[in-house]
Formats: sequence, C-alpha cells, structure tokens
Amino acid sequence: MGAVGTSARVVNASFLLERGAEARALLKLGFETTADFEDALQASGWTVHRGRDGAIDDIDFSGVAFTRGFNAVLSKLGPFVSAGSFILLEGEDGAQCRWDFDGRRCSFVDAGLVEMAG
Repeated sequence: MGAVGTSARVVNASFLLERGAEARALLKLGFETTADFEDALQASGWTVHRGRDGAIDDIDFSGVAFTRGFNAVLSKLGPFVSAGSFILLEGEDGAQCRWDFDGRRCSFVDAGLVEMAG
C-alpha cells in the first residue's frame, strides 16, 4: 500500500470473530479479559460491529491513517478470526492491501506480495 501515514478506508470485508473467542483475543492483545473488546479495537484503529447473535461480524477502519501497527494487531487476532475472513483496505493513493485469515493466522497482502503478518 502507499506510504505509512496515508489515509485509508475499508472497501470490502468479511470478518467473523465468535463471541466465545473475545476473552482469549483480549489477552493476546495485551488487555484484561474484563476489558471491552470494542474499546480495545477502537484504540487500535478499528471499529467492530456485532450481529444479532452477539458475534463480531464486521470490521471497519476508524483510524486516521494507515500504520504498520495494523499488522501486529491483526496478526494477534488471527487465531480467533474465522477462516475465510478478510479485510481489504484502500489508501488515498488508490493502492490496496488485504489481510486474509485462515482460522490460525493472518496473512498480509500488499502490492501483490504476500507476507505472513504473524
């Protein structure tokens, strides 16, 4: 994707984190299990939304600019996010990057190159 610090937006996403996985994900992110998951992700630049069953079924970028720290956060969530989930982010320069989840880890795709985020 473009330069770090570039403003960005989610152009497409399919994201599912089952409600039972939140406490483990919070610990992996360095928060107490009693922390509010939405607040924890908001502090990292992401807004999550819940479906009727209480599971997190959508994610959106709430930060001002793209940072390399996103890889660290999303890689920590990798084992807890359902396989087949993804986030496609587009920068103000039109460049896109994508995170793909396989139920065990998160892969980061930028400018056609794939690297493991965690």
